[in-house]
Amino acid sequence: MVSDVETCKTKLSKSLERLFLETDTILKTESGLDISLSGCVCTMVLIILDRIYCANIGTCNSFYVFENSSKLDSKKLMKTSLLNVNPGLANSQTHYAHDDGSKNGLTIQPLITEHLPSDQEERTRIIKFGGEIRTIQSRITQNKKMNIGPLRVWKKNTNSPGLHITRSFGDLFAKEIGVVCTPS
Repeated sequence: MVSDVETCKTKLSKSLERLFLETDTILKTESGLDISLSGCVCTMVLIILDRIYCANIGTCNSFYVFENSSKLDSKKLMKTSLLNVNPGLANSQTHYAHDDGSKNGLTIQPLITEHLPSDQEERTRIIKFGGEIRTIQSRITQNKKMNIGPLRVWKKNTNSPGLHITRSFGDLFAKEIGVVCTPS
């Protein structure tokens, strides 16, 4: 039984990876869009029986939400919405939400890992492909630069593409320096 589940996971994983690669190819070859400096992120969630499978590229968050207690008032819980959840939660463990601010309402569990230049594995791939990771730099005086904002992906010694993500559909210019569309 365990080997059947593992075989299914492996086949599903390979199928999702192939789907993401095909989507990227179709965008490039058939969409008619200029995606050299344009792209998007994606998260796909599949629920099969009692299992949740999630494939993502970039920073498109998704969460699993469940009740902590059966004693909660369902009318109050209906007021709690994922739309009000801080997007930064995806980098954390578990979070709770209830309209009275207590931690006995819903548990919100992130399903994805964001693909950011600050992640060591992502950073290593970008550098291996000749890219560099740094913030936007602004001159505040002739001799001093100031770093602004989050880490971004750059082609060495240029000011482009400046992506805040390391995986996406499109972004062809960034694909030259290690940005990929392979989901995790």
